[in-house]
Amino acid sequence: MQSHSLDAFEKWVSLPPDDLDFVLPNLFDPDAGSYYVNPRYLRGSDFLMRWSQGRWSEEVVIEAFGRHHNWKALPFGPSSVAPEDPKELEMYFERLEASGVGKRPDLLIFEANTYESIQAVVKRIGIQNIPFTPEQELQFVINKAVCAVEVENSLWVSKAMPHYGKGRPSKLDPKLTVFLRSQKVPTVIVKDEDLKPLRAWQKKWKIPLYIFHVFYDQGFFISFNRALSLVRKRIVEVTEQTFFAPGGATTTKGIYKIWYSLASPLGEIVQQPELRSKVVQDRNGHILPYVHFSGGRLELSAEVERELESLARQKQGSPQAGAVR
Repeated sequence: MQSHSLDAFEKWVSLPPDDLDFVLPNLFDPDAGSYYVNPRYLRGSDFLMRWSQGRWSEEVVIEAFGRHHNWKALPFGPSSVAPEDPKELEMYFERLEASGVGKRPDLLIFEANTYESIQAVVKRIGIQNIPFTPEQELQFVINKAVCAVEVENSLWVSKAMPHYGKGRPSKLDPKLTVFLRSQKVPTVIVKDEDLKPLRAWQKKWKIPLYIFHVFYDQGFFISFNRALSLVRKRIVEVTEQTFFAPGGATTTKGIYKIWYSLASPLGEIVQQPELRSKVVQDRNGHILPYVHFSGGRLELSAEVERELESLARQKQGSPQAGAVR
């Protein structure tokens, strides 16, 4: 099977085999590995659901911070402010690709009082235009952030996964709990292709970067620097996966699956999202039904609050934009 370069839209809605097991259960031979899916089966509906679920994971995080007295989240990447209509969505990503704006984190996190101080700039630029705005024009906003966040998601009830809670001590570091690659447990995903641009972004802005990974029942977080350390120590190794895009194209990407036992609790989903059926008609008149995710509630953990408080103290004591750990 050959791979080819995907456009921006296909990259954002491409689907890994782990999630195909959830979306299309028992439809394909599980022994065929990464290559068991004929892309002809994957036209539209499953990818629209994937996009909706991915967008929901960012929205539920933003909503959780919005209810918090001390912390607020601002959409910084394209997902949260992209149009919901699939036809407009593809044009949106064409515009994004043409803008030349490179990889950036999905969210910026602020102390509540600082968040108020950036609203005049955000209003002037327009929150819908932030993904297309060069970072030089957003410098005031970025420098006020306590940290930046990359949001990932998975279509799993994490506590129901077969090997949840069944780890073993690492041979490289017995204090760490690890799992076999073949075991199905929650993981925090970091894409290999994102390591270099995210590392460069963090170094440039001196803003600590974190990965939040949201599941259907809970979430986990890890600092980007800790993730890099686990990769360097080979406690977490790269996994090659084939991703399938709406038009049938495939691309192979390296991803790092960081076991949840190496991360920290982000919070619990205390109110599940509403799943509603939606329909879009393609250019040939074909009706594509899909599942749309909306609502739900995430309650932030004490662990993430303590982490943010520590970052805020470091920021207040530093002349730089923020301390990178």
